[in-house]
Amino acid sequence: MNTSSWGYKILSENSLTFYHALLPKISLSSLYEFIPQAKHIVYQEDGSIVISLSNSFIPSKVVGKILSLIEEKSKEYLNTPNYYYRIDKSVRQMLKPWALAFEGCLGVVLKHDTNTKKYFKYRWEFLHGPEGGIFLEPYTLILKSEFPKIIHPITPETYDARERIEQSATTTMRALVKRFLEAQPGFEGKAILSYVEEKLETPVKKIVAIIDEKTAHFTKANSAFFS
Repeated sequence: MNTSSWGYKILSENSLTFYHALLPKISLSSLYEFIPQAKHIVYQEDGSIVISLSNSFIPSKVVGKILSLIEEKSKEYLNTPNYYYRIDKSVRQMLKPWALAFEGCLGVVLKHDTNTKKYFKYRWEFLHGPEGGIFLEPYTLILKSEFPKIIHPITPETYDARERIEQSATTTMRALVKRFLEAQPGFEGKAILSYVEEKLETPVKKIVAIIDEKTAHFTKANSAFFS
């Protein structure tokens, strides 16, 4: 049986190959514990495993045991750690007049930075609704008051991407705030943009054009970060 996320193939009367999106996160010791009849379990370069057993076996039973183990382990990969901004509430409220520009700069950095751009498809936009946030296809990122959090899609398979994006969001927001606080009065907006310009080596004019396009139908940012 094969699906887009897992499958197996019988190699001989006492061996098979098995793959699953979460398999690289399962230790060999756990696999041996769940499959006591296994003589050898070898990870392949593509992330699959080849299992050799001591006796003849029923493939569905062996595969069932592996799937049960993965289902149990997958629960550990639903909730990512919280990457706290550690930015005072008074500072967050000071950012309100520049909230849309601030979120826009965050979106531009996440979408184009080498650490995160591989996780996104082409489209990204601001979100309507009481929680605000940014949609970076296929991820929905909400800026909570104390930390950023992706609220969709939440699957074990997206754990690594979600963790990296949330961590990068916090790092970027701290850097933007630092630049904001260092700016001379009246130049706060330019200071925020200058960080993006340096980070991505992109002209300010192009950054402004992107943000203006994304914020064309918005008058304010609703994210809890600014409250």
